[in-house]
Amino acid sequence: MTSAMRKNMEYTFIKLKDEEPARDFEKEVMKGIFNGNKEKKLSDLKNKFYKTLAAAKSQLYKGITEKGYYVFNPNNTRILWVVSGVISGGFLAGSLDYFRVHGEF
Repeated sequence: MTSAMRKNMEYTFIKLKDEEPARDFEKEVMKGIFNGNKEKKLSDLKNKFYKTLAAAKSQLYKGITEKGYYVFNPNNTRILWVVSGVISGGFLAGSLDYFRVHGEF
């Protein structure tokens, strides 16, 4: 199958069961895909579904934190580590520059 043929293919999601998912993030994903319909074309989700995934990810992190799998929300922890790394890197760079200029410890 060539890439040109793949570009023209259309995929359709078909909801097979009407039962409601148990977890909030699953409900969010199903709502984002189907929004009350039985079928949805993949092309209909383009430039829209990413918003649903962001909300579902937030709900997933909240749920696993509440259940005790993580002490803190993983996304907040990741942000804290990045900020700490940037601050530490800046401090290290400033210290090295100071010692380079002054030549002493």
